[in-house]
Order: sequence, then structure tokens, then C-alpha cells
Amino acid sequence: MNIRRRQNAVIALGAVIGIPLLLLFQQRAMPRLIQIPSPEMELQVDHKLMEATENGLEYGRDKARFTAFAAAAYFRGGDPRQAENWLRLGAAEFRYPGLMLLYGDFLVRSGRTKEARRWYKLAMVQAAADGEKELAPHIADRLKRLDFPEDGK
Repeated sequence: MNIRRRQNAVIALGAVIGIPLLLLFQQRAMPRLIQIPSPEMELQVDHKLMEATENGLEYGRDKARFTAFAAAAYFRGGDPRQAENWLRLGAAEFRYPGLMLLYGDFLVRSGRTKEARRWYKLAMVQAAADGEKELAPHIADRLKRLDFPEDGK
């Protein structure tokens, strides 16, 4: 019995000492390359884009402009894939009719007219549901251009 008690004491002592040592080793093994942003790097940060991406991820009709701004900023920055993701977020997830219209325009420019027609029709339905009557003529014009492309030029 004495041997059993001694074994348990050694195991308990190993656990009490071993676990903190393992945690300490883990902390020491972590990389320590923390870089403080230089003033030049701080000038390259687009604070308006940062604010737009933070606010654009929140649902609300007043937040649609941030989502559109983020998409435009990524287009301007040469990242159309990221811009399309922002347009799709506003169109598919948040169901903003204006962004559905913009996303349809993006799809037309990308040569995906079948998808664009679907988004234009969804924008028409959503705009009517939201009571945004001023968008209807613009959406109808886009649909007409898809049906008769030679008339729109």
C-alpha cells in the first residue's frame, strides 16, 4: 500500500508541476514578431474603408451605403472579387434593392446576363415591397437593355 501511495504522490506532483511547465513552454514557443505599425504604414490605411467594412456588416437600411462604399472601394483598389462579395452581401443577405441593381450591373459587365436578369427582377420585387418607387424606372430600363441590347447603345 505504501508503494501505491508513493506512486500516486509522484503522479500528482508531476501533474501539478508538469501542466504549468507545459503552458510556460507553449508561451515561449509562440512567435514574438509583433510589429508596431510604422507612420508610413499608418498613412496607407484607408480609415473610411475600415469604417465602411465594420458598419457594412450590420443589417439596416441606413447601413446600405457602407456596403456600397466598401464594394466601390474594392473596385477602385483593383479587387473585383472582394467587391462582388460585398455586392452579394448587400443584395442576397440584406436584400437592399439598390445593391441588387448594382450587383445586376456588375453581372452584366461580367457577361453573366442570365444572373443579372434574375437580380434585376428581384430588385423590382424588393423595391415594390419596400415602397421605393423611384427605383422601378431604372430597373425596368436595365431589363429592357437586356431584352433589346442594340437599342441601349
